[in-house]
Amino acid sequence: MPNEETLAHLTALYAAERDPWRHDSSLYERAKHRRTLAAIGRGPYRSAAEIGCGTGPLTAGLVDVCERVVALDCVPAAIDRARARVPGETVRFVEAAAPQGLPDGCFDLIVLSEVLYFLTADEVEAVARWVENAALPACRVVSVNWTGPTGHAISGVEAADLLCCGLPHWRLRRERNEGYILDVLDRAGSGQA
Repeated sequence: MPNEETLAHLTALYAAERDPWRHDSSLYERAKHRRTLAAIGRGPYRSAAEIGCGTGPLTAGLVDVCERVVALDCVPAAIDRARARVPGETVRFVEAAAPQGLPDGCFDLIVLSEVLYFLTADEVEAVARWVENAALPACRVVSVNWTGPTGHAISGVEAADLLCCGLPHWRLRRERNEGYILDVLDRAGSGQA
């Protein structure tokens, strides 16, 4: 779970600005979301978990390819804004932090966008164990991580590598883009392309 200082920082960001990462106005962020949704693919997915949904820009795209989505964030203001952006019964929003509050259930899609580097190395390893246990046989995991300085205990690249090391039997495709890496992990033998 983000330490108290990080949680206070995130809460203050959402208190000061409606869209602190400029997901709705930044060409970079919008292009990254389009690329992430392309990596997720057209589905259809039965059940998805989005860890660190923020204000819900990716959540809005997930409802087009998923029957059900569980979207989790540790900042109440972020959850409120995501819920307003994506109303309806398809999405269940959960106020909780990873890894302690990761949702119960079985998923065929798990999205971790710009969230892992807020955790410690041990917590990322716990997320990988959760993925292994919560993933259906034909599961896809999409992980997006900033490659610049994070100001946290681990970098985005270290976080991405820790997740991949924790899922050694999954097939990995890694894209390096300006400012971020995008990993797509599919269970070996799942038949997904």
